[in-house]
Amino acid sequence: MNKWLLMASTAAVAAVATFFVLNSDYNPFVSPMTRACEVVLKKRLLAPAGYKRVEITENSEPLSLDDYLKDRNTTSESERLLWTRMYNDDIVGKNPPTKFTLFISYDAPNAYGTPVRGLSMCEYRSISASKLNAAWYSVIVDNFTQMGWLKDQLVKGNLQN
Repeated sequence: MNKWLLMASTAAVAAVATFFVLNSDYNPFVSPMTRACEVVLKKRLLAPAGYKRVEITENSEPLSLDDYLKDRNTTSESERLLWTRMYNDDIVGKNPPTKFTLFISYDAPNAYGTPVRGLSMCEYRSISASKLNAAWYSVIVDNFTQMGWLKDQLVKGNLQN
């Protein structure tokens, strides 16, 4: 009797979990970078609920030493030497700093409600060869981080609420 009860409760838990995953925006098969990029992109749309991903193209390339140093805002020679040593250690350790790029093609309604195809570029500069640590605050969508975009909109007077 207990064996049947255990099987039935396991099936019920699996069914409820499947229902919640399928009815949410969470997709376990999408990378953290894709999720982070789409979160930022949706925040910038007029009607985020109408967003539909069409296609994603990914690219990755090693981050150059100059770009690595720019990201760290090195101001002194001692900082430059320290970061250069860390960069070289990562290269030797087969875990090179990497720049990941996503091109997201999507459909979203414009101000008149008409679906329009858009293309956004999302970039994540990782200190390693992994994009697992990408988050909404660390990705650059269309040349702006989310905070940089908000600041730009504030200066332009485009923010409402």
